[in-house]
Formats: sequence, C-alpha cells, structure tokens
Amino acid sequence: MAHTGFCFQVATLERETLKVLSLVLSMKNTFAPINRIPPEALSLIPDNWGHQAEKNTIGLTHVCHGWREIFTSHSLLWTHLDCKNTEKTQVYIERSKIQPLEISLTKSESTSYSNDALLVAALHTNRLVSLTIHTPSC
Repeated sequence: MAHTGFCFQVATLERETLKVLSLVLSMKNTFAPINRIPPEALSLIPDNWGHQAEKNTIGLTHVCHGWREIFTSHSLLWTHLDCKNTEKTQVYIERSKIQPLEISLTKSESTSYSNDALLVAALHTNRLVSLTIHTPSC
C-alpha cells in the first residue's frame, strides 16, 4: 500500500515539475526580441499582405502562442477558401467569423477542390462575395 502512495506522490511531483518547466520556457520565449512587438503592430502585418499565399498566414500562427492567439482571431485572414480540404475549410470558416467569404476553386489534373469541402462552404453562401473557378484550358 505504501508503494502506491509513493508512486502517486512521484507522479504528482513530476506533473508539477513539468508545469514549472513549461512556465520557465514560456517566460524565456516572452523575452525574445520577436515577442516584444506590440500586439497592435502585429495585427497590422496581414493588412499589408492583401491576397498573399496562405502559407504566410499559417506560418504566423506557428511563431509562438501569443502570435497564434493574435492571428487566429484576426478574422480577415481566414476569408479566402480554396475548398481543397474539408477540415481546413471548416477551420477557415470558423475563424473568419462573420466576414464575407471569397471562394476560389481549381480543377486540373494536378490539383482539385474537394466536393465535401465545397458543401461545407455552401452552407455559408449568404457571406459569399466572390466565387472564382479555374479550369484547364482546352
């Protein structure tokens, strides 16, 4: 019986140690120069991109926890749908909140939109401001 109690104490100590280590690493990250940029300034970055590649948008959310919070809540970043992936389309729709949506569909030999993702987007046609369809030339 005493052995079980000891294992429980060790497990608790291990969890608490991991929490402290996580906090220390988070604080270290907070003091990095890149993380001293005020949130107000960070939120202006996407406004100057226009319709840049989505990899820039996704990349911004991978810098750190603070950047992820700022950019995932920036609804205008998530309004351009390609409907290639159902899960991604759903995430973009959720993050775009009530912003107008632009859908760009591509159908070619090398890439194509997903019918399921398009059906997810179709539920939000009241927010649709543009629909572009790219097909291969004859």
